[in-house]
Amino acid sequence: MVNANQNIKSPNVAGQFYPADPKELSAEIDGYLKQAQVAPDPQPVRMLIAPHAGYMYSAPVAAYSFKSASLGKYKTVIVIGPSHYLGFDGISIGLFDGYQTPLGTIPVDLELAKNLIDEKNGSSFVPEAFNREHSVEVELPFIQKIFPDAKIIPILVGQPDLSVLDKFAHLLSDKLKTRTDILLVLSTDMSHYHPAAEANAMDHATIETVKKFDVKNLWTGCVTRKLELCGFMPVTIGLLYAQYQGIHKIDFLKYADSGDATGDKTKVVGYMAAVFK
Repeated sequence: MVNANQNIKSPNVAGQFYPADPKELSAEIDGYLKQAQVAPDPQPVRMLIAPHAGYMYSAPVAAYSFKSASLGKYKTVIVIGPSHYLGFDGISIGLFDGYQTPLGTIPVDLELAKNLIDEKNGSSFVPEAFNREHSVEVELPFIQKIFPDAKIIPILVGQPDLSVLDKFAHLLSDKLKTRTDILLVLSTDMSHYHPAAEANAMDHATIETVKKFDVKNLWTGCVTRKLELCGFMPVTIGLLYAQYQGIHKIDFLKYADSGDATGDKTKVVGYMAAVFK
């Protein structure tokens, strides 16, 4: 039951990026998970990468990451996405009471979320960052289906410098310590609007950089546009967090581009699924 006085974030892209009808949405996610050719992993997944485009394009890829992590017992899922619409220097921790989708309202883990606020080092609550954003929202129905009892922390990253990302990754590691009941979801698409052959080559170079946990080359490559990840800042946070947590294993599960859904390979967007253990 949602209290009228609670601060509930309403969805921005229901009916656009994914179905607004709960039954249709639930059935669609079930279908994507069934089609994903990956076994649920008994080894705990600590972090995953999933894309955030319209479901017809990206959900078949995102399903690989979420299905792989589906055996995990998580109290809180921290979803970190890029801010596409609002430019700001820091990191916005979504201090809502809950986040609504057609499948219901997910409670926010406010106790932990407040512990991730460090205004002098760039993390605060910037409510307007969430006003139009989809990068966190499109991951939430998967979380609701697979981890129905979990809380979330929605986080959007603006355009801070690398030192801010490093400080936040360190703070995240310090607050989470050795907890195994937390899952991090890094929300990102890959290259945008190149011919498929060019996009695939660029994206596989990006994947190799991420596989090496190579923060410096990922940052430099994305800043110079030799590599493209719209969520390269969330992924950078994830790689730095992995270093602080001693996470060394990453499994790449799936790569596809939008042309696989549409048949149009002239200008595509790339998508990847990966899990960290």
